[in-house]
Amino acid sequence: DRLTAAVEVTQNRIQATLAANAANVGTLSAEAHSVLSRRNGAWGVAGNAPLRVAARANVTTLKPLVARLVRGVAADGRLALELEGAGTVAEPLWSGHATGEQISIEQVRNGVFLRDGSLQAEFAGKRIELRALSVRGGEGRFDAKGTVTLSEPRPAFSIDWSSDKLAMAQRPDLLLVATGSGNLSGDSE
Repeated sequence: DRLTAAVEVTQNRIQATLAANAANVGTLSAEAHSVLSRRNGAWGVAGNAPLRVAARANVTTLKPLVARLVRGVAADGRLALELEGAGTVAEPLWSGHATGEQISIEQVRNGVFLRDGSLQAEFAGKRIELRALSVRGGEGRFDAKGTVTLSEPRPAFSIDWSSDKLAMAQRPDLLLVATGSGNLSGDSE
């Protein structure tokens, strides 16, 4: 396993790089560029400073990450992410995509056994376009797609979803199966 990070300052330009490679998890690389300025005698990165970011992650298994972050839940799957940012520190505009495959979530205590999950998302400006999210539970399936717009004071979103015989909980004393469809939405107001 390896982790390297570096920050380089040349005159007023700053560049930060990060590279991680974990045999049991995957790889991550990121690079960011901006400009330092002096304000009230101190150096820093102003909100209106130009920003350029590039990041790439390839997570071969989510299992060790989830085990460290969440108790009582087992999850696995693969995740790939490519993200670029440009604009200013205060107003970055993003582009890129994320994909997930073979996603599974289990919480034995509550009878949650979801499997065969997948994710496809695109990033454009301040929008995240959820192209497809799906998961299977029991003999059923859940699907969703929609848009999230990152705005102040909170994000606006509109997600269309459908469920067909999705086993949400499967315990000896409880079987909860969901069928239906709808829209989950909220605005930034």
